[in-house]
This record gives sequence, C-alpha cells and structure tokens, in this order.
Amino acid sequence: MAEKNEKLMPRGLIPSSPEVLAAAKKYTVPERKGLPEVFLRWPSGLSYWGNDSYGDCVSAEEAFAKACSAPFVCFSDEYVVGWADKYGFLNGASISAVLNKMQDTGMHFNFNTLYDGEDFSVDIRNREELKDAIYRYGPVKLGVAAKQFQGGADIKGCVTPGRNGWAFYSYPSGLPEDHCIGLCGYGSFSALAAEFRKHGAEVCPPEGMPECMCYALFTWSSIGIVDEASLYNMTMEAWIRCPVTKEEYEPTAGKFRLKNDGGFVVDIHALYRDPAESTMHDAANHDNFPIAQTRTMDLAAKCTDPPIKDGDVVQLKVWVALGKSNTYTQTFTYHPEGPVQSLRISGATLNNSVQYLGALEK
Repeated sequence: MAEKNEKLMPRGLIPSSPEVLAAAKKYTVPERKGLPEVFLRWPSGLSYWGNDSYGDCVSAEEAFAKACSAPFVCFSDEYVVGWADKYGFLNGASISAVLNKMQDTGMHFNFNTLYDGEDFSVDIRNREELKDAIYRYGPVKLGVAAKQFQGGADIKGCVTPGRNGWAFYSYPSGLPEDHCIGLCGYGSFSALAAEFRKHGAEVCPPEGMPECMCYALFTWSSIGIVDEASLYNMTMEAWIRCPVTKEEYEPTAGKFRLKNDGGFVVDIHALYRDPAESTMHDAANHDNFPIAQTRTMDLAAKCTDPPIKDGDVVQLKVWVALGKSNTYTQTFTYHPEGPVQSLRISGATLNNSVQYLGALEK
C-alpha cells in the first residue's frame, strides 16, 4: 500500500453531462504514418496555478497546456486564480464550460490573447488515436477519478505534488470522476523515463512497475508516469483542442492599475476616443497617491463625460504633481470585461518613465 501524502490536494472537476459527452465532436486520426515510439511534451514552466489552494484543476490544466505549446506562455498563479474566480471556476468547473470560455474569451498575456481551438472528444481506449492526439494536439485534457492519486489500498505508487518523476500503476476502477489533468506523453516506461531525464527529472517507480505502454501526465505542479491499464481505469472523459493555442493580438483594457515607484505624487488619467474620431477625452481617477502605493482606475466608472464605449481607443496618462505628466504610448481597446492593464511609473518629477507590467484578471 502506498503511503498517503499528508496534505490532500484540492480537485474540483464537475463531470460533463451525458448530453454534452454525446454531442461532442469525435476526434478521428487523419492519414498519418510514422508516429514516434516515444513522445513527451515538456512545459516552459510548471506551477500549481492555484490548484494547491483551490479546486481550479480544470483552469490549471489550461495554463499547463499553454505552457506546452507555442508560444509557450507560462501564466502566473495570480492570473490563473483571478481568471478562474472571475468566471466561476475557482472551486468547481466542468471541462466543457472551461473549454467554451477559453474559446470565447481566452487568457490574456501582455498584449496578446490566447484562445483554445475547437474541442473534440478522444477515445481513450484507442491507443493509436490517443497517441496521435497527444503528438499533434496535446496535452489531452482528461476528466479522471483521483481519489487514490495520493495513495490508497489498491494503487502501487502515488503522485507527489510539486515534484516531477513520480509513477504509479494498478489504479482501481469504479471511483468517482473528480479531477482534471493533462496527458502530455506516451511510450514504454523505460523510454518515457529516459525522456524525463532529458528535462532533469529522475523517475522513481514503485516496485513492480510494468514495462508496457505508459503515459505522462500533469497534475498539481508535477509530471509523472502511469501505465495504460491505470489510465483506462481512472479516465471518464478526454478532450483535445485543435489547435491547443490560437493567438490573437488584442490589447484590451477594462481598468488601469498604476504602481508609483517615483519620488512624487501621481494620479491616473485615461485618454479615450471613438476610433472614428481624433479628439481625445481626458478623465481623472481623482485619487492622488505617493511613492510605494498602487491604485486602480475603473474606466467605466471614471470615463463618463462622454461615457466610454466598448471599442473605444484608450491610453494611460500619469499626472505628476509639480512635475511632468507622462502618457504611455501603447493604445488599448476598451472592453467592459477586458483585463486590468498594470503599469508603473518611476524616476523624478521632470524625468520619469512608464513601464508595462502585464495584464491581470482582477
């Protein structure tokens, strides 16, 4: 019996309804030859993305998928937690709901928005189909029964959250679906373990680990290996995104946030206009603040004369007391549900600069 980890990790998957599963488009393997015998997708970065504290596993897997495919973006935990909270996915979500939101809204990174492509269901028991899906469009997004992931009477080995290279086999069937993970590799056990070593991860298998077809999977800021029989027993639904990431240059803003790193008092202003007009309107936040403090300007609440409209061009202007005001050159498109665009000002009253920090969900 594998020893249970002391901290039981959050899960949070709401199983997709039978109606959703029945209506899903089915993935079919195109005419393709020469799939590699072993294949492993490795992310540009790895984190819990909130799933150590919240039941946002379905959203965390989206962040993992974006780190595994071009442009290999690694989102911050803060951003993913904020995104999941904003759309009601923080402590429970179905895979279909998150896939739909990622297709409609995406996740923001700098001035880009990363969307999911069209979703298809995958037959988990069709080995060639599953391998092809991982190779072409992985990670494959799985809904699984994770009750014994951290140890149990039937499982051999267990997941070690936050540490790559764990392995398990002999996972039981019949447990309830409650967790979302990402499947990112396939091959025999020894071949996969060799791929792990290329990324600095030594695999520590339990005694008796079978040398058979195995799969690499992500959960709880870690990647490990499971045998094929265990994968069949624990998986209730499997999905791919075609493509994994659709990238769109879309610098939208719903709010401006400014950090004051300068030795002076500032206020946030928004310059905005209809894209068909040339006249800029200037609205102040009317909340002056000194060095080492941060303020946020809600554009809809403060840009009222005239009211700012969805699609208006907007820029951040920093008013500097007794000094030189500074307008950030990048323009954004106002959207009521757009991200919080975060910037900072530094320097002196007459010689200051504004730097972009990134987009936040809240």
